[in-house]
Amino acid sequence: MNQIRAIDSKLSLDAKAPRCQIGGMTQLASSSLLLHRSDARLNMRRFYLLTLQPDLFGSVSLVRNWGRIGGRGQIRHDSHPNDAQAIATYCALAQQKLAKGYRIIAQPAGSQGP
Repeated sequence: MNQIRAIDSKLSLDAKAPRCQIGGMTQLASSSLLLHRSDARLNMRRFYLLTLQPDLFGSVSLVRNWGRIGGRGQIRHDSHPNDAQAIATYCALAQQKLAKGYRIIAQPAGSQGP
């Protein structure tokens, strides 16, 4: 959390971030979400990481990192003009990946059960 009030922005994603429903759990949307999908029969071991980060220009970046477990994978940064749009995209992508068979591996400290 930002400790200096003079540089703390209105778009800070620290303590008061909105929550969204992901996989039947209420989750803090500013946290990282790590998903895995494995199928030994298909030799498939994939990861998908979603993170919301404020940028220097007052907008919010949705950072996506995906690939084979153990590899570097690929990274994509999508800039959104406000946190509401970024959170909506974050939640939609998480739901889409869960529907494809990904499982939540790393749960942020701010998540709660059903």
